[in-house]
Amino acid sequence: MLCKIGDACPKLQSIAVNTEQKITLKPTFLEKMIELQNLTIRGREFEEKGHIIGIEKYFYWTRINFTELSNTHLRQICLIGIEPEPFSLQQYLKKSANIRILIFKFCWFESWTEIFILAEKFDLLEQLELNSIYVKHQDYSLCEYFDKLKFLKIVFCTLPETLLVTFFSLCPQLEEIYLRSVAGITDNVIGTMLKSTTMLQKLTLVECSITDAAIEYIAKSNLRLKQVTIENCSNVSKEAVDRLKLVQQNSK
Repeated sequence: MLCKIGDACPKLQSIAVNTEQKITLKPTFLEKMIELQNLTIRGREFEEKGHIIGIEKYFYWTRINFTELSNTHLRQICLIGIEPEPFSLQQYLKKSANIRILIFKFCWFESWTEIFILAEKFDLLEQLELNSIYVKHQDYSLCEYFDKLKFLKIVFCTLPETLLVTFFSLCPQLEEIYLRSVAGITDNVIGTMLKSTTMLQKLTLVECSITDAAIEYIAKSNLRLKQVTIENCSNVSKEAVDRLKLVQQNSK
């Protein structure tokens, strides 16, 4: 059916595909959509949203092999409930120089290396969203700057603290950061982030294991933040949040 759609609409620019099959798919229909700019492939979402621990026991992914496929005009790709064949996504997107938005939700990858090596290849990448990502291995490799990245959202993920420190040091143009229930976010990570992201305007921290020290870093930073939201961070005192609000009010 999708191949027929591709034959009938070769200039199609946007498509969203739903599949709940627990099999390995090769989306050959993509070859026919030569003008495709926005691609969403949705598998089955994990029902207990927000609980990444033990996710492999309760959730199955649709495995997709992107090898030997290519869409050179892609600007946005969103995968939900998908397990790409290891590093096949890199092969699929290696000629997609116009990628600006990457969104992965409830996906399974070999490691953080697979995700970040992919992301750092896109010189025009402006938005990166990672939600409930499961990785088999916690290893990572980062070496390139994310010079155009402006929006970052990470939700319900477990990342090494050292990865986060390195990553934020490579994102000088970030304007908005949203972090919720991210294991690995520490006071040290927040301190590094504030020093590196000199263009930051909006910062949201929800259910993160930070302390008053991180709030103090925010209050003393030279950033002209337009909006700071701190919610349900159990180790942060109300007094620290109130002091931050006062500092923000006085800086306006």
